[in-house]
Amino acid sequence: MKKLLSGLVLAMIPLVMFGCGSGDFLSGSGGTTISGMAAKGPITGGTVSIFAVTTSAHILPTPLTTVQPTSGSFSANLGSYKGAIFATMSGGTYTSEATGTKGVPLSQKLHAATYITNSGPVNLAITPLSEVAFRRMSSLTQTRITNANARVASLYLKGLSSGKDVVNTLPADVTSSAATTATNPDSINYGLALATVSQLLTGTSATLESVVTSLGNALATSDTTAYISAFNALPTTYLQSGIKATPLSVVLAFTSATKTGGVAGTGDKVGLTATVTGFGGTAVADGTTVTFAVTSGSGTLTATSVQTSGGSASVSVSSNAVNTVVVTATAGTVTSGSLSVLFGQNPNDPASVTLKASPATATANGTSQITLSATVPAVQGGSVPDGTSIAFAITSGSGNLSAASATTTGGIASVTLTSTTIGSVTVTATAKTALGAAVSGSSTVSFTPDPGAPATVAVSASPSSIAATGATTSTITATVTNYAGTALSDVPVTFSTTGGALSATSATTNSSGIATVTLTSATTTGSGTVTASATADSVTKTGSTTVTFTAVASGTATVIVATSGTLSSGTTIGSIQATLTYLTGIGLTPTAAVASGAGAGSILTPNLTGTAGDVTLGLITTTGISTGQFATITFSYSGTKPVASDFAIASGTLITDTLGNSLSGISVVVQSVTVN
Repeated sequence: MKKLLSGLVLAMIPLVMFGCGSGDFLSGSGGTTISGMAAKGPITGGTVSIFAVTTSAHILPTPLTTVQPTSGSFSANLGSYKGAIFATMSGGTYTSEATGTKGVPLSQKLHAATYITNSGPVNLAITPLSEVAFRRMSSLTQTRITNANARVASLYLKGLSSGKDVVNTLPADVTSSAATTATNPDSINYGLALATVSQLLTGTSATLESVVTSLGNALATSDTTAYISAFNALPTTYLQSGIKATPLSVVLAFTSATKTGGVAGTGDKVGLTATVTGFGGTAVADGTTVTFAVTSGSGTLTATSVQTSGGSASVSVSSNAVNTVVVTATAGTVTSGSLSVLFGQNPNDPASVTLKASPATATANGTSQITLSATVPAVQGGSVPDGTSIAFAITSGSGNLSAASATTTGGIASVTLTSTTIGSVTVTATAKTALGAAVSGSSTVSFTPDPGAPATVAVSASPSSIAATGATTSTITATVTNYAGTALSDVPVTFSTTGGALSATSATTNSSGIATVTLTSATTTGSGTVTASATADSVTKTGSTTVTFTAVASGTATVIVATSGTLSSGTTIGSIQATLTYLTGIGLTPTAAVASGAGAGSILTPNLTGTAGDVTLGLITTTGISTGQFATITFSYSGTKPVASDFAIASGTLITDTLGNSLSGISVVVQSVTVN
């Protein structure tokens, strides 16, 4: 009884100290309503008195209001009051959470102080912990009230939500006989703290005063060993089912302080660990379920539900997108604060692609090469890793790449390009990021004509029509030039024909770009046309011409040769030397030559077997002859039927008089041609 009395005296010391003096309390507009809880568990009966505190920190002697709690709860309306308030709880009974004993009398007054800054609802808890805080206040100023309430909460109500303390948090009724099941973590925390006080009171010499004193003394050292031991010893018999194991705080943090972000699209994982504590900041029991969730961003968790071990549970998160992934962890009804994980671009991703060509121009001959080199720097600087694949593609023009892709060495990948087509070719090199985005660069090169390559092959035949005797011929000429029209020498040319026979199937061009072969006619009873073709240098540069084989004709052709001109009076012709030419290759053969007309009776000495195409005529007369017909030459033909233009007199004709003098103004002509 003596100990209890001394405790009560000690508890009233601040009240007496602050009760002196005078001054005004703060006031304001609006209404201030108190929602209160007097608990050691919830107290029934007794009296709660709420006093105003002046601006000079003095407690006014007359209470603002007096109320009686029911099952711990009470309410009060303070009107427009603002400022510090001081509350007391006296009398009443409670049920011990540690023993289940009902009707335990409150053995001493409990005090609480708080500060009202705004009108509206205010929580007011009057408990052994608010008593501990009150005793810590050397004066009832706003700062000392706030600091004391927060300090006690930080030691005995670990894990309270931000801004909560031992007065503005209302404790829950955690007993098994409670009207409702406790769900709010802050209220449960406070309710379990009061149950722990009940456990501390089960000692043989323990009193409420001794417990409050020991709790106050522990503030100096932050030693909660006895407090936590009492909680651990607290039986669950008289508590709500599972209430002791309720998670009260979940703190989500990076598993490693050096691994707080990852690389997107690479499977890079960032470890996250949720630390789950229950009453007094102790670890929850192993096997407590923690649910992880991505609340923002694009990310993938290795698991969404994990059981605790040693009070913690861990997962990893990865992402296939460059973004910030926000993750939370929930245990019971408590959800951690959000943790942001930044997934950035792969530092080895290609930043750009620069494509260069060397040389920029090449010959379009299918063998001259242009080297295309792609230089690829990395996002982080320097070059992409060796072995990075770069795709190459022709995006315009015509050509052939040596490969569709190549890998980098020292940040460079190369391929070669050839073409047989004259013109521009654009090549694009593309690198892919880890997320599949394309980074490209292009280069345009030119392929010029090959001056040594045949561009055209012009083919002609002379003559273009020959008799189909199997022996008559036509010369096939192929003229090869390059793109500029310049003749190309030493170019192999292949010849072919659809009829007849060629003297050769190949030839090489001379300095004038010309190659020739001979086409011999075929034997046919009718006429027909064949095609002679020439291809240069085994490339598809081909030309052609046609040759007509005419049907074989036979018969005779009679050619009358005469002199033309006017002789001087008294002058006659004594001798004539002339050559009749005829077209070869059409089957003409001279068969006879006789003096005729004015030359009848003269001596004619023709040469019918001389040079092919020529018949030489020599005529001598002793009596002299006049101008006009002097010889008749007969030809046989077998092949093309001749025409008058196939016969002519060659230059170099010599005509003399009977004395052997040359006669001027007299010539030899083909007078007529008769073909049968």
